[in-house]
Amino acid sequence: MNYDGQSYGIAITGNANGIVYNKAVWEAAGITDLPTTSDEFIADLQAIADNTEATPLYTNYADGWPLTQWESNRGEITANPDYVNEMTQTDAPWTEGSDHYVMDSLLFDAVAAGLTETDPTTTNWEQSKSDLGTGKIGAMVLGSWAITQMQDAADDAADIGYMPFPAQVDGTFHSVTSGDYKNAINVNSENKDAARAWIEWFADESGYAASQGGISPRLDGPTPDTLADFEAAGVEYIEPEPGPRWPGEPSERHRHRLGDRPVERRLPSAHRRRRSWRP
Repeated sequence: MNYDGQSYGIAITGNANGIVYNKAVWEAAGITDLPTTSDEFIADLQAIADNTEATPLYTNYADGWPLTQWESNRGEITANPDYVNEMTQTDAPWTEGSDHYVMDSLLFDAVAAGLTETDPTTTNWEQSKSDLGTGKIGAMVLGSWAITQMQDAADDAADIGYMPFPAQVDGTFHSVTSGDYKNAINVNSENKDAARAWIEWFADESGYAASQGGISPRLDGPTPDTLADFEAAGVEYIEPEPGPRWPGEPSERHRHRLGDRPVERRLPSAHRRRRSWRP
């Protein structure tokens, strides 16, 4: 995490985005190639419905947060690292051809065609991991952090694959990457050297990122085995552009009022209570 050349945190691991799926289910449906368009993806889901007993696409609607994983693919459809920033400047984010139009239309079409779970109000995240691993589910849209969880729940870990979102630009798939939670050093710490040594050990030697199937926080780190399918498909990674600089600096009056208080203390109490954690 870097701003104006100053690092504020080192990611514990990195994530790519795409679709985790059961290869055995897709093979049983007669599917041999990765879908490159929404129409091809829908056709593949229909083939799963016609030739297997699996639920083609599982939304995990009842748990809520899994649906937000679809949003993580913003920027991939148009291979635009600045997509999210540009979205804030448009009054028509669902214009045909835009990332949101493609993503949301695909989800709508899959549901409309009956290619998702029969009762979305009773889905269960923990159960879905086992169901995908045992071939009761064909695919779920999730970040790469989910791959190892699906492998752990599978009868055969080799059945779990990871495909890019079904869209290409000039014949190439793309995947947006992002850092997970960050390690950082408290600016008030009296043990900064020790803290820095621990962070470097965690990134260089702990093996945490590899154990999670994640992208190494090191620029020269190896590609994890969990993303071997991406390597084979020639997927290109996209790092989103950071948000624009906060317009304007605080006035002298506000600087005086803020002083050196922790950031959380600067926020209204209602905002301090709003904390979200990924399960």
